[in-house]
Amino acid sequence: MGRTHPKLKELGELQRAAQWRLDFIAAKNSMGFHASQEMARILGDSIDLSRQAEIRAVALAGGKLPPVLPPEPIPASPTPELERLGDVPLNIVCFRYRPPGVPESALDELNRRVGAMVLEDGRVFFGTTEYQGKVAFRPAIVNWRTTEKDVDLIVEVVRQLGPKLLPSVAGSG
Repeated sequence: MGRTHPKLKELGELQRAAQWRLDFIAAKNSMGFHASQEMARILGDSIDLSRQAEIRAVALAGGKLPPVLPPEPIPASPTPELERLGDVPLNIVCFRYRPPGVPESALDELNRRVGAMVLEDGRVFFGTTEYQGKVAFRPAIVNWRTTEKDVDLIVEVVRQLGPKLLPSVAGSG
């Protein structure tokens, strides 16, 4: 029987702490827990702990891990008003709402406001971030029960909520 590297215990503890927070949110959400700011804080902690474990695992592996999946080319978007901002090697995608006719200078504020509406709406949950200097949505698909329909709902919700803000940005630029 081989010996386990002592650093793996630390990685396991970080992952367990991250999973506990995710399980807490999943359990509480099923009982009508809708304190979106607190939920976002707890999920942020979970993501941070998972990321810490990932960074330490990469360091433990000498700074290099084999690719999980071969890179795929970015296909043309079937929804032209949504712009994917980078490759998706794992379970996180950064994209933004980019309707035609809205100037680049107005997109960051528009996406911040759409992000706030998404949280208020409550059908899906994801945060905003800044990616390559642009405000973007950053859904992280981490629950094993997530289905393709759940992911499609993210796109549907953004496409439903975004146009509601267009009259307020029509004169921007």
